[in-house]
Amino acid sequence: MISALNWNIRGMKSQAATERLNFLITQYKISFLAIQEPFIKEDKIISFKNKLNMIECFANSSNKIWLFWNSDITCNVFANEDQMVTCKIMDNKAGKEFYISVIYAKSRSSGREDLWRYMRIFATTLNSPWAVCRDFNSILNGDEKLGGLPHRLEKSIPFIEYINDCGLSDMGYSGSKYTWCNERKEQDIIWKRLDRFLANEQWEECFSKTSILHLARYSSDHCPLLINMMTEEVNAIRYFKFLNFWAEQEDFLNIVKEQWEVDITGNIF
Repeated sequence: MISALNWNIRGMKSQAATERLNFLITQYKISFLAIQEPFIKEDKIISFKNKLNMIECFANSSNKIWLFWNSDITCNVFANEDQMVTCKIMDNKAGKEFYISVIYAKSRSSGREDLWRYMRIFATTLNSPWAVCRDFNSILNGDEKLGGLPHRLEKSIPFIEYINDCGLSDMGYSGSKYTWCNERKEQDIIWKRLDRFLANEQWEECFSKTSILHLARYSSDHCPLLINMMTEEVNAIRYFKFLNFWAEQEDFLNIVKEQWEVDITGNIF
């Protein structure tokens, strides 16, 4: 099993943040660490690599994503963009190879269009286990938001289409329902699930017992995500999946009715 930690830390300067990271790395035997928003110059990453007892590190082109890893894995940066880093990783113990894309999506929907476009292209070139994780700055539906104005479904459509087009599935979670808070008081407080772990079909076949735990928030508006990747071969039952948002579309029932009435010869699938 490989354990990874992904956290939008909102600044690495404080001693409390470094101490929490060291505690989590030791407590959960972290092999791969991804940090968003370090808010420190790129040339400081080496000193933090040493403080965290990691053997290698990498800062992406915008310096918004920092990666660290130890000798449990071999990590090669496959793609480096301002909102994303994709790594090709080898589990040195199990001998399994996979890809992880760490995301730090822009806050405005227009700024995320280039990210969605790039990831769609990348998905078409890949036939290996692939996971995409962390801060998408998007939610799938109104259930993933608490407080503030009601969520409008149309704001989720680009994110939903990206997930479908890339052949990704949400791997679920345990812990708190929301991963981000605006940290305001009383009626102004808003909670959202902005952070998640998505994976393709090959990942689910290879790491069928992947688990994601939302850890408690501390010194940041985002909570850390603890990811355990099981490398055991398991014959898992694959269930039918349906996205509830389709049923909320006005023409949903008419489309189902039209398709149901079409005459089919042979195997309907």
